[in-house]
Amino acid sequence: MNGNIFVIGYSKVGKSPFAQHLAEQIEYKHISASEWVKQTFIPSSQNLSVKDYIKEITEYSKQQLIKENHNSCIRFIQQKYGTEYLNGKLVIDGIRNPRDFSFLFQPNTDKVILIEADHSIVAASAFERNWRTI
Repeated sequence: MNGNIFVIGYSKVGKSPFAQHLAEQIEYKHISASEWVKQTFIPSSQNLSVKDYIKEITEYSKQQLIKENHNSCIRFIQQKYGTEYLNGKLVIDGIRNPRDFSFLFQPNTDKVILIEADHSIVAASAFERNWRTI
């Protein structure tokens, strides 16, 4: 198989563990697209519930993308992995921004795996609500 595999879904549905396992099984490299924000995010408290943590980090990432640099995720992936994403053989999870997805996704070669759950800890973004139309 050629191309990258994007694992998408709501927060806390198991995207990262699934993506890591899949990458190991098919000998691809795993990339967490949310790694860029986790490196700089500082929660308001060490005792946040999962729901509140997700709300805070989501708001923080929105602010970073809007106010600081709308290419933060893309720039992080390019700096850390170079043009490796163009060559395929990556399993990428954590894309929650349509701009990042449209930049990284190559429709002729890449695949998408959607992980769904009966419930979500936080409300879905517009992008997440519309994944089925991609």
